[in-house]
Amino acid sequence: MLKLRLLIFFWLTVLGGFNACTDTVEIEFPEHQPHPVINAFFTPDSVWKVDITTSKSLRWEESYDTIRNATIEIFEGEQRVDSLLYQGGSTYRSGRGHRPEEGKEYTLRFSAPGYANCTATDRVPTLPKMDLLRIDTVAANSLFYISGEKIVVTIRIDDRLEPNYYYTYIFDKDDGDLSFQNSYHSPPINYIEFGSRSVFSDQAFNGIEYSLSFDYENFRDETTFINIGIVSEDYFRFAQDYEKHLYDQLEFLATPEDVYSNIEGGFGIFAGYYSLTFVVSQ
Repeated sequence: MLKLRLLIFFWLTVLGGFNACTDTVEIEFPEHQPHPVINAFFTPDSVWKVDITTSKSLRWEESYDTIRNATIEIFEGEQRVDSLLYQGGSTYRSGRGHRPEEGKEYTLRFSAPGYANCTATDRVPTLPKMDLLRIDTVAANSLFYISGEKIVVTIRIDDRLEPNYYYTYIFDKDDGDLSFQNSYHSPPINYIEFGSRSVFSDQAFNGIEYSLSFDYENFRDETTFINIGIVSEDYFRFAQDYEKHLYDQLEFLATPEDVYSNIEGGFGIFAGYYSLTFVVSQ
């Protein structure tokens, strides 16, 4: 059993002074049994790639272990479409150069000596029709815009009449995130910051054409890429919980949130998405 010694300080006020005393409390924790942690965001734009580590105990000195001898298989229905090979570190990649296909559902099957078998199922959503409506250059009356101008890009999404989930991501030619302001037109959208992406649902515009507008500073001769993706419900639920998890880490008294997982027998996420990138050149 692990024993964690907690040093608890009690400060007592005596005759206007402070006297410190200490007490030692021993807390016993059960031995940690590592579980596979499987993370994969898959898209038709890339070959199959999965990141695999193991869960860790409360002992903060432990690092995340990798599993080098796992069998990772991808199935479409009952047909195996790919077997992933270990690439070093925590990465497994397609041995056949196979890519997921739009609209199809896949199942990941994991096995490794000493670990429970794991499975997970998700699909690649079908990309809706999207059009670049207009690009405008307007004056920017703000100290945050050094050039005094900003680019406003408007893109239309033909949303289907069903629950859908999206992300947006803007970056420059050096693949660095731009410092930009998102300006979503009415009706407003509540979005989640998930890494470099802003993730949101179509609750405010389900089944209708909807225009998204983005503005950023106009730097001459710069090329900007606006990446808009449709994601699965599992992707969206994971992003929601992950944002709460990061917030809880910053709040000392916050109640820890369980992060959503669709990995049966382990932890992590196996989620599909599909995206389209618009190129804006000045």
